[in-house]
Amino acid sequence: MVLDSIDSLHRSERVTDAILSQLRDLLDSGELEPGEKLPSEKDLADAFGVGRSTIRESLQFLEQMGLIETRHGVGRFVTEEVEIISGGLNWVQDLRVSSAMNLLEARETVEVDCARYAAERAGAEDVGALEQLLATIRDSSCIRSAFEAEMDFHLRLAESCGNPVMSNLVRMLFATLRLQVRDFEETMPFTRERIIELFYDVVQALRERDPGRAARAMREHFAVTKESFELLVSAQGEECGCPGAGQQLPP
Repeated sequence: MVLDSIDSLHRSERVTDAILSQLRDLLDSGELEPGEKLPSEKDLADAFGVGRSTIRESLQFLEQMGLIETRHGVGRFVTEEVEIISGGLNWVQDLRVSSAMNLLEARETVEVDCARYAAERAGAEDVGALEQLLATIRDSSCIRSAFEAEMDFHLRLAESCGNPVMSNLVRMLFATLRLQVRDFEETMPFTRERIIELFYDVVQALRERDPGRAARAMREHFAVTKESFELLVSAQGEECGCPGAGQQLPP
């Protein structure tokens, strides 16, 4: 039985990392098969020796990564594609230990071309959805809501590029980014106006079928984001007495 093969976690272990590792081992050994139903949250919590809320958060992360799926009213299942799972688990663990800047660089590489292709392929419905998200970023009085809308804009733009491989890569990178969401959210008050301008350029580029403009706007967006994030990290370092700080976030 799967539960019999699960080891309780040590206090020093990160829960999702430990679950990923043990899930990979169970797949490699054949004790857990593609398409197999996972034990309940309660049973997994008991087996790992953690609370149900911790297990739920970890399972939601695995689902965002496409490694498990929920069938409503039935339960959670391992996805059917065993080769994707086996390779994907190792890749996900690499992503989780990557720095925020590594993730930003990877996202820029993929998302600039997503914007380029979206300008060639997006339909009216795609453009309308992006316009609504842009309005939410612009009009929201809540930074958290504006930031969530910004993330949704990225995901919706990726879906509009007409390449499911690229859009799934963006989705997986964002699933990992959400683990560092507070740091990126803190840059939002300083980058919001510029982000709105650049996202407007992206939407206009999609309307005008201008791939070059869309790609340039997304590349500039990542330049703004990376600069603000670097300044935020520097400011945090100064607060904790770390060297190399002293710069102020952009006005």
